[in-house]
Amino acid sequence: MHVRRAGPPRDPAALARRALRALALLALSSLAAGFAVWLAVAGRGAADSPGGLALAAAAGLALALPGLLLAHFARALARAGALLDELRARPFGDPSWTGDPRLFARSLRLALRERGAGLLAAPWYWLLALWALAASGLLIAGALALGIAALA
Repeated sequence: MHVRRAGPPRDPAALARRALRALALLALSSLAAGFAVWLAVAGRGAADSPGGLALAAAAGLALALPGLLLAHFARALARAGALLDELRARPFGDPSWTGDPRLFARSLRLALRERGAGLLAAPWYWLLALWALAASGLLIAGALALGIAALA
């Protein structure tokens, strides 16, 4: 039996960058799967009537929503990570670290909002991102099932 020895701890920033790349890849995969499902289900006869076109457009928007939300979430996390890198570069004795904690929290929220990542402070945004993650998984599985059914 091989026992893995505990080596030096991994760099958390590298792990975070890898996770962000995986999240962005999942968002892209979700968009591609949404397009494949849309094409298989609603896209073929969409131009036959105005009602069919409207239904196909609504279905396309609904199928693209999880991928778009995940892409926005990944971008917001990347911007928040950039802000944390900026904060880590400051010396610890800086008055922004040692001053009033409420002022620091408010400054941090404002800086996140300024960089386009202010939604990360809202709990409903995290729930929406969790829904998008689950919906993307189901969408990718559905696209694979439709693809396998089309080949069989």
